[in-house]
Amino acid sequence: MGLSSKCTKLHRDGKPFLTLKGVNYIIFDSSYGEDSSTSDAQLALYKAAIEELQLDKNLTYVLLTHRAMWTYNKMKSKYYYGNLTQQIAFKDLLPSNTLFMAGHAHYLQHWICTK
Repeated sequence: MGLSSKCTKLHRDGKPFLTLKGVNYIIFDSSYGEDSSTSDAQLALYKAAIEELQLDKNLTYVLLTHRAMWTYNKMKSKYYYGNLTQQIAFKDLLPSNTLFMAGHAHYLQHWICTK
């Protein structure tokens, strides 16, 4: 599946889409790509999207993303640890006071569909 910068346009005027009661919500589409592998192109796309926001490291953020950044499961001798692209790309880019919320882990979707 090809990468598109349209999938990562997150801001208006350099700000996250939504601010409520002092909390900034960043909405990030991580629905494409693989959980257990990544590429230089995908990493660059994810990094650029976050860098464009020019985040203030003193503010509080909630990152709403499709794929779970961190998870752990073993299924059929394979371990799952979350979305590798987000783990690498967002390292040192997001403030320490960022809460991550995700839609679901794809390995669970696969498991349910194959049962």
